[in-house]
Amino acid sequence: MIRLAANPLPVQQQPDPLGMLLLVASALAVVLALVVLAEMVVLQLLGWGDFRTSARASLLMNLASCLVRFAALWLAPRFGLGGLLLGMCLTTAIEGGVLIRLRRETPGYDWLSAAAANLASWLVIIIPIYLMR
Repeated sequence: MIRLAANPLPVQQQPDPLGMLLLVASALAVVLALVVLAEMVVLQLLGWGDFRTSARASLLMNLASCLVRFAALWLAPRFGLGGLLLGMCLTTAIEGGVLIRLRRETPGYDWLSAAAANLASWLVIIIPIYLMR
């Protein structure tokens, strides 16, 4: 008669904190890259600048506002869509300020460009991420 050895209980491994940190940082970097790309396209379509100027402006304004954006995503489960709307308003203000700093001749158009670019990135990227949770 053949006896099968009993399977030992699987050993519970503790999650690797460095691995989790790298995973979260990678996910945030991908989201930031997608937001920069989406807002760069909107800035180009609005005629704010050529490819290089729009890409630089989009990168700078999103680096300036990324902490607010990620904080809004982190706090969204607690505050719901109101928290996302507050985050959107704050990031629009920050990004508008960056665009004005980059090109001071047309502040009204810079605010409009920042609002349109921010709306596009929030509708296409941020809100779907919120809804997928």
